[in-house]
Amino acid sequence: MNIHWSSSMIASSGHIITVGNTYTVGQNTNVLLTKHATDGTIIWQVEYNNPDNHEDYGIAVCEDNSGNFY
Repeated sequence: MNIHWSSSMIASSGHIITVGNTYTVGQNTNVLLTKHATDGTIIWQVEYNNPDNHEDYGIAVCEDNSGNFY
């Protein structure tokens, strides 16, 4: 997997949240959002591809008061 990280933050939980891009064959560039434990272990990872398979880029990440990431 070819990943390019754009931004990261420390969540209110203390976890590390990163956003960036990855290339998936047949889908072009997709947004990749990852939640890491404090030791760097991946807790979860979500890839977003828009329905038309256009280029998708994650450039920043923020957390709302409910602990959701955008």
